[in-house]
Amino acid sequence: MDSVIIVLDGSFCCETHSQTHVIGKNDIFFFKCGDTFHRKIISPITAIYIVLNSHDFVCNQKVTPSHHTRINEDIEFLVNAITEGDIQTENHFINDILYCQRNSIKEADPLIKEVIRYLQENYHHNLSLDHLAQQFGVSKQWLILRFKRETNATPIAYLNHLRMKKAKELLLNQQMRIGEIALACGFDTPYYFSNTFKKTYGISPTIWRKNMIL
Repeated sequence: MDSVIIVLDGSFCCETHSQTHVIGKNDIFFFKCGDTFHRKIISPITAIYIVLNSHDFVCNQKVTPSHHTRINEDIEFLVNAITEGDIQTENHFINDILYCQRNSIKEADPLIKEVIRYLQENYHHNLSLDHLAQQFGVSKQWLILRFKRETNATPIAYLNHLRMKKAKELLLNQQMRIGEIALACGFDTPYYFSNTFKKTYGISPTIWRKNMIL
């Protein structure tokens, strides 16, 4: 049997086969049950631990899905399925995470890694595909194709993913108005922000905030 740990919060250090891995928030670690496994908690962790009757993935591998929109979404849906006791949906997203892991073994594209880092650091600015292509000296078509091959998302879809993730954090701050949150997340207008949020989560940011704070 093989196992998967998906860390939702906190971090720990583990040693397997003379290798040391630091597993932190949103990281996924794949390992084989029965292997020597020493773990040291760095900060209190909240995690999903899954035992699988499968050998269809590479063991003793850490995957950091921060740049992989598909895995990020899988984890979010998986948590909901586990909470609701929906075994069928749970299995679907576990299998999809395994599929993504098998396809993440290839060496990451260095330039796309730089684009990802740039988006993570500048999501709050007014970015466009034209700007990104010019910034990295490539064509828009090339950037879309290479970025999608690495992350299963376009650069703009990934940018919106970052912005929505930050927006949910800021919405929990009742002192910030919707317009302030929109600007902080890189949107020109509150309307554009609210429209994007509703398309992503099926609910307006105002209602989402009310539901979370209740």
